Amino acid sequence: MRLPWSGRVFLNPPYSDTTAWVDKLLNSNVTAITLTFARTGSSWAQRLLGGEHCASAVLFLAKRVRFIPGGGQHASSPGADSMLCAFGQTEVEALYRMAEAGHGVMR
Repeated sequence: MRLPWSGRVFLNPPYSDTTAWVDKLLNSNVTAITLTFARTGSSWAQRLLGGEHCASAVLFLAKRVRFIPGGGQHASSPGADSMLCAFGQTEVEALYRMAEAGHGVMR
């Protein structure tokens, strides 16, 4: 997280430290898609969803994300709903293409 970000970013921050990663994204001049919990009442989500540098589109996923670990273990769910936020026109178009996976909100 110490290095500067440039170009296009896919951000799936650690669930234990989402705030710092969201703040870095919002202070970077990049296009991005984020995958985070859909905790819309949290301060970091409020910054993603509203304000000067907020997302251009949001897709609330209809099903919970399942992470597939290595070593033949079973897939697991983080136990909460997720959302994808797009920053940039190409990223908005990507969310449009996967709209059947959830419910979209456009700005």
